[in-house]
This record gives sequence, structure tokens and C-alpha cells, in this order.
Amino acid sequence: MRFILSLASLVSLAAPAWAVDVIPDLAQSSPSLHWHFIENESVRVIYPDYLQAESVYIANLVEHYSRVVGNTYGIETPKKFDLVIRSEVAEPNGYVALAPRRSEWFTSSMFFPYVGSTEWYQTLSIHEYRHVNQFDFFNQHGTRVLYFLMGEFGEQLAMAMSLPSWYFEGDAVWTETKYTDGGRGRSPRFMARLKALVLSDKIPTYDQFLNRSYRTDLPNQYVYGYALISYGTQKYGEDIWEKVIREVSRLPIPLRLYVAFKNVTGQSFQDFYNEAMNDLRTKWKDDMPGDEKVVDFREHSAPYKIGDSLYFIRQTLDTHPQLIRQKGNEEQLVAEFPYNREIMGFDLSNDHAVYTQFLPDERYGHKGSSDLVVLNLKSGKKMQVTDGERIYNPSFNKAGSKIITTRFMADQSWHITEFDLNGKVLNSFSLPDLKVAEVRYLDDDSAVVIVGGKTGLKSLVAVDLKSQKVTKEILPPSRNMLHSLFVDAKKQVLFEGQYQGHTEIFKFNGQSFARCTSTKLGAYTPTSDGENFYYSNQDTFGSVVSSAPISACGEFDAAQLVDFKYLGSSPSDNYNGFAPQAFPDQVDLYTKNADQYQAQAYGDFDKKLFIPHTWGLNVGRGGGLGLKTDNYLRTLSFSATLGSSAEEGKAFADLNFDIKKYYPIFRLQLENRNRLVEDFNTDDQLEWTEKTAGLGVLIPYIKQSGLNNFTGVLSGSAAYTDTSSYEFNDVVNEDATSFFYKTSSSLSLTWNKSPKPRSIIAPWLLSYTIRYDDAEQPDYSVASSYRVLQKAMLNTPAFADNDGFLVTYDEQKQEASLTSYRFLPDETVVGYVFSRGYDYENVPFYQKVSGNYVVPVAYPDWNLGGWYYLRRMYTTAFFDSTFVKDEDVNATLNSYGAEMYFESQILRFLPMTLGVRVLQRLEDNKTMGQFFLASALGF
Repeated sequence: MRFILSLASLVSLAAPAWAVDVIPDLAQSSPSLHWHFIENESVRVIYPDYLQAESVYIANLVEHYSRVVGNTYGIETPKKFDLVIRSEVAEPNGYVALAPRRSEWFTSSMFFPYVGSTEWYQTLSIHEYRHVNQFDFFNQHGTRVLYFLMGEFGEQLAMAMSLPSWYFEGDAVWTETKYTDGGRGRSPRFMARLKALVLSDKIPTYDQFLNRSYRTDLPNQYVYGYALISYGTQKYGEDIWEKVIREVSRLPIPLRLYVAFKNVTGQSFQDFYNEAMNDLRTKWKDDMPGDEKVVDFREHSAPYKIGDSLYFIRQTLDTHPQLIRQKGNEEQLVAEFPYNREIMGFDLSNDHAVYTQFLPDERYGHKGSSDLVVLNLKSGKKMQVTDGERIYNPSFNKAGSKIITTRFMADQSWHITEFDLNGKVLNSFSLPDLKVAEVRYLDDDSAVVIVGGKTGLKSLVAVDLKSQKVTKEILPPSRNMLHSLFVDAKKQVLFEGQYQGHTEIFKFNGQSFARCTSTKLGAYTPTSDGENFYYSNQDTFGSVVSSAPISACGEFDAAQLVDFKYLGSSPSDNYNGFAPQAFPDQVDLYTKNADQYQAQAYGDFDKKLFIPHTWGLNVGRGGGLGLKTDNYLRTLSFSATLGSSAEEGKAFADLNFDIKKYYPIFRLQLENRNRLVEDFNTDDQLEWTEKTAGLGVLIPYIKQSGLNNFTGVLSGSAAYTDTSSYEFNDVVNEDATSFFYKTSSSLSLTWNKSPKPRSIIAPWLLSYTIRYDDAEQPDYSVASSYRVLQKAMLNTPAFADNDGFLVTYDEQKQEASLTSYRFLPDETVVGYVFSRGYDYENVPFYQKVSGNYVVPVAYPDWNLGGWYYLRRMYTTAFFDSTFVKDEDVNATLNSYGAEMYFESQILRFLPMTLGVRVLQRLEDNKTMGQFFLASALGF
């Protein structure tokens, strides 16, 4: 779950025309969906028509929590908001966004443990609603001024500059914990990594948390944000953050949060941070680890003992996730594959492994799948055996011939589904009024299942696969975060459960329960060979595989795992001391006022499409003013810009209408533009005005398989351009006019292997882009023109971890005649950059080849008082060669040198890479030194 607020989103107005290697907004759902909406005083729920029952429950939930979620901000009657339910997504998520103001919730939910144990929509109705409250509360004083000047873009800008993401997410986690009997604040696994660091001598600095680090794996902003928000409310009261955020809103500039905190509390934020970490360390002191050998971060998960070999998944900062086979002291790499312990299931048989992978739709960003992949342990070959499914937590039967899974269906029901190894469905059914979170074979005819009820309470049951019914309740419903089932050859059931502030391994032998671990940090992914059990044992530097005799599991009273008896008193599951908040009427919300909600069809031409959400100053290349509108489904949008181009420095105005509902994306464009062209090696200047009307079509294609990613974009456009007001070297020719039929087509193809955590560039990448532009003047052929642009790029690994070779090829060819039409300089495809050290000039033809060797140098995590943070240094050795051809001049422009890059964070909010370059120009043997920068804002 997240809110959408990124620096990259702040440049959306800056692109009046498509670039061929940039895919526009693809965050739509399938066009086949029929959308309806219902509303009450708190929310308008926009949903696919087959989710009528869920929409009633969601609307009632939001209305219920509207009375309390904003209380600490003094919000008694929250402003109504629009909520879009996305039903085709495989990954669980929800977010709040501006431009336009809305929330979007994904429906896939039950299969993973990380967001706590409350019912999925209940969690979202608090967490995401808190974000709505945060946004609305912050939109006052100085933020409101920016809103009046720039619309919701101004509000985004104020938040991006002055409020760190940990405030938003930590505050929302605090709220979901306070107002429920679950929430992430009551889940030991949520704080476990932070606990490991706090109890070591490796407590990260505040700036390491905020700006991230390549030295180790750090908890995200949800975790350390929850810790800081909680300690602040404990020390200063629950209204502390309301006071601080109100103060920040008066002057929403970088670093303002820390000044406001000092003004409100009288304490410096750095002292507060140190106190918060020390408070956690003191309260966790009973779990202080013993002496540990200092190693680089590594996480070893999912251990399996097969014969005399131990298999496990290894993850480090320098590698992709790897399946390792360990035999004695020897290790063998079986395969690399995508893996996340919290949300991706995995299992092994004697011959195969099976796991699920989240895969994007070819076109629609709000559609995806989680498909089965079978891995041959001998050959390492991987085979995706399903397509377009939403499958989770797969596991084999004893013989390794069948796979049983949780399966989320299109009708939003949760099934137990059996597959053969080729992906053929053998059996599939749902359990009435229950959602299946996880399932394991007991034998070929029965299974043990973690299920959730309508209120999210989870229980452990046995199910007969033939009668398709629950035959036994093993553990009654509770908020205990049960996860990671395993059944060994003796039908002993192992699983993760929370107890007294720890995630522990428990066993059920068919008759009684036993506790198998007593950890200081956490125990995960248990397995057993019948004699010993194996698990991932968390430590300061990640986790390692541990084992013990299964006979050592001690008898345990199952009643301690339910009725909140499992909760402890440490920060791991009870940092704020909140009493669990019962919700006895929750089930009633599925039908409450159902007859009073009048479902209405929601069309793409929502009134929001005609009301700008953003206006004012344009951010990006050049400068100017703009406005933008979108409907809530983001299928239609208008944008208009009045500005000056960065390349030619001349004024332009355009109006665009984008149709993004269907597979081809269409753009209708009107433009009025002043032009200025300077010829190569002369002082001649030609100026004119052109008016254009055109239609563009773009067809994207996205494909992912394992660690391999492919993106293809095919686009074309046709336009009519009328030109006038020609001026050559300040001599005006008012009678000169012309018109052109302009066409453009482009193809961009990119394949890459996913980067590793410390990668500077993708370890493997191959891309090619070609674009052809044509301007035809049927009455005066010498005015016609064409242009061909090409770019190719190749990345390969080099001699050490995270080193890389980068080779690029760029080419432009266009009509050489001085009388021919000159196209706009292209901003992104080729870049119009000659060899480093040489300035660009407009030429009919050039070819450029560049070779680069990229090497990491250091990860200093050096901080200068919050003003500047140096995260990483890396260097590049390069050689560039550019051949330039004009009617009268041919030239070869060569240079070589080295660059040092400083990957930095400025003012605790702006990512920026600073660079120093030393080069030798071979044309005149001139040595040059240069400074340069590249901000994430894309200036």
C-alpha cells in the first residue's frame, strides 16, 4: 500500500509530444469492464459492475471509519473522495493520489502476511483513508497558495519538498493499528528487521533511513516511520503530528519538517530520532543477540533437505535471488529467479521446484497475473505452466506429481486448485464464506488450509479435496498472523505463528501442538524431513538456515495462539499499548443500506475530465504554463501548454487529447509554434511560424519472464502543418507561406535483465530505436524533407560485481538542402549529443559510437547536516567517436576520458547525481574539465 507522490510525477505536464522510447500512462483496466458507481456522504465508489456486493461493503467501511480516522487532525467531517476498485490486478496494493484526487484499491489480498491480519478492505479503509486525511489537512496556508497557483501539482510539489514519505506511511500504519484489533503494528514480522538493526551496533542514521544505503538492507519507510510516529505520540501526545504538519504547511519548503518539529516541541529532530532508537533498544533489550560475525547482508530462506543435499534461496545485495544446492561444504547454483519471501510462494519436490511470479499485462497497468513456474532441479530449466492466472502459495504432493495452490478467480472468489506439472487444472473449488490464504497437501485426498472469514479472522482447518468441505477446525479464528504451511512425510504440520512479540515455528501432529523455536528476532519458512526441521533464522545481517531435531519441539497450549493471548508487551507487537478495538458489526456492513445505494453507470466522460486538476507553471525542459485534466479511470485526458522550447528557445502552444482506454493509445494534437534553426558551421538563421493539427497512435507491448524484461513501442502519426512568417538572417519575407503533410513512425525495442540491488546499470541490456519523419510539400519538392534517427545500446557484465560495459550507437540522417523543412530537435531518442567535449550543431548526418566501462567506487553514506547526502560514488572510463557530414564539411570528433559520479540526495528530498569529467579532445588535443548534474526531475 502506498500513496502516489514521486518527483517523476511532477514533470507530467512537460511532454506535449510522445517520445518513441517513453511509454505514456498505461495505468488503465481492460476496456471490456463495465463501470458503475455508488456513493454516500463520505465516498463515491467506482467499480466493475460485478463487484456490486463488495462496493456496498467498501462504501459502508469508509463511512464507518470516516468518524475516527481523521480525529487526531481535528477532521470531524472529512471531504468526500472518489475511490476506484481495480479488480484485475494480481499484486495486493492500494494508494491515494492527486491529479486527480482519488484513491485506488486492488482486490487481490488474502495470500500474504505482511500487512497484518485485519480484513483487506478494512485495512485499506483506514490506511488509505488516513492518506486522504493527510493530503487534505496539509492543503492549507502556504500549501494552499501553491494549490491556487498550480492546482494539485502545487500540492504535490509542496508535499514532495517538505514531507518525507515515512511521515505518510508511518502515520497510516499507526492509525490502522490504533483503530483495529490487528494492523501491522501488532505483527512481529513488520518490525523484525528494524529490531535486528537496533539491537546491534549497526543502528542506521536518520539520513541512511531517509536516503537509503547500499551498505545493507534497511527497513522501508512504513517501518521506521511507524517507529518515529509512535514515539512522537507517546512523548508529546496524539496531536503532536497535527501541530507539526500544520506548521510545515505554512512554509512547505525543504527541511521545514525539522524546523517545525523544533518549534512545536522544543527538541531538535536529531535528538528525537536518537531517543526513539534508544527507546526501542531499551524495550527490546531482552532479545539482545550474542556475538555475531560481521558479514555483508545475506538472506537465506526456504530451506529443504532432499536426500543428502540442502536447498535454500540466497539473496544478497550483489546477486539476484538464487536457488542454492549445498552438499557438504560444496555449494552449487541451481537457478536465478525473482523471489520475495513475503509475497511469493515456493516449494520443492525431489525433482522440481515450483513458485509463482507476478507478471504484467502486455498493455494495461491495472491488470496482471501471478503464474506458476516449474523449475527442473537438475537442468535449472524454468517453464511457466499457466498464463493469466492469479495463483499463490503453490506446493507439491508427496509424489511431486501435483501442485495445490490458492487461486483468485475473476468473480473474486478464492479457490483451492490442483494442477498437474504442465498447468492443467485437476480440481478447483471454493469454500463457502471463506477466503483461502494458503493450502498444503496432507495426502492426495486431503489438505490443511489457512482460511479467512468475512471479518478477516484466520483459522487453520483440514479440508477433504473430494467432498470439497472443511472436515476439522485445527485452530479457531483469530488475528494471529498464520503463514508458511509445511507438511512432512509423517503428516506433521509446521507453520509460522506470532507469539509474545516473535514469529515462531509451531507444529501440529494431528493431535496436539508444539512450539519448535524460541527466537530473539524471527523464524520463517519452516520445512522438515521428518526427523529434523529447517527454517530461516533472522539475525543482524539478514538470515541463515538453522535446524534442530523435530523431537525437540516442546508441547504447547494452542489456546495461547488465539484470543489475543499471543500478543506480547514489546514494541514488536504492542509499541503503543493500544487495546484491540473490536468491530462486532463488521459483518453487517456487507448488506447495510444495500437497498439505498443506487448503482449508476460510470462513463469515461466524467465531469472531472473537463475540470483541470493541474495548472500554472510547467516543470521540465524549457518553461511555460500548462493545464491538465483526467477522468478517474485515466482513460481520457486533456492537456494544454503555453511555453518556450528548451532546444530552440522559441514560444509554442499546444492542446492534446489522449484516448487511453483501448490497446492502441490515440492522441489528437493542435499546436502553434515559432521555429528557429541555425545551420552547421555558419551564422545563418531561419525563423518561421507553424500551425499543426495531427493524430498519433501508439501501441505498447510489455513482457516479463523470470528476470528478463521486454518492452516494445510502435508509434505513428500524421499531421498537417501550415507555415508562415519566414525570416532569414533578420530579413522578413511576409509573403512566404507553405504547408506540409507530415508523417512519423517509430519502433523501440528493449530487453534487459533485472538489476541487482547494487547495480549501476542493468547487467544485461539490448535496445534499439528507429524513427522516420517525413515532411512533404507537394507543390515545391525542394522544400520536402525527411529524417531518420537510430539509437542502439548494449550493456554487458564486466570483471567484477556491478561493473559493466556500456556501448551506444546513435545516428541521424536528414535532408541536406538549405531549402528543406527542418524538424524539431529530438529530446530523448538520440539526444543530439556529439562526442563529449563537442557542442551540438544542426547537421544533415552524424554517427556516434560510445564505449563506457562503469565501476562502483564507494558507498560512503556521508551526510552534511541534512543538506547533502552522498550515497554512492562510481566512475566511468569512456571513448566517443562522432562522424559529422554536411554539404561542405566532414569531420570526425573523437574524445576520451573519465567521469566520477556522485549519487546524492539534496536537502533530504531531491535525488541528484553530480558528475566531474576530465576529457581529451583529439581534434585539437584540448584537455577539458567539466562539472555536470542529472536530477530526477529531468531538467
